[in-house]
Amino acid sequence: MKILSTSCISSSLLQWPSARYWVTSNLRCLMWGKAEDLKLEYTPERIERGRYLATAVSVCMDCHSTRDWSKFSGPLKEGTLGKGGDRFDHSVGMPGVFYSKNITPAGIGRYTDGELFRTITTGVTKRVGLMFH
Repeated sequence: MKILSTSCISSSLLQWPSARYWVTSNLRCLMWGKAEDLKLEYTPERIERGRYLATAVSVCMDCHSTRDWSKFSGPLKEGTLGKGGDRFDHSVGMPGVFYSKNITPAGIGRYTDGELFRTITTGVTKRVGLMFH
């Protein structure tokens, strides 16, 4: 991924107290252009590998599913795999309040392979906004 341009930022703007917010909310102008044009082949082996990575290695599903915190270790609630919605805030060490996103086909089904790759690897969403800001 290449940085396109930072010419839309004046040096005096970066000295303002609100500059951090301005910079993050204007990310489209500042850094990322279009997502890479990727097209993956969806084979049963790749789908199973993705399921394994999302549930056992990267444990994406631990945050992107609803957990039953009334039980020991907060097991995942049946039928919520990938739907998102759990709250993460100061009580768990987050700098603000965030809700996990729906990563089922209903939530990310309109993403291209390139847009999904960029979101996972950089935190920049389909609409070229930040997941965390």
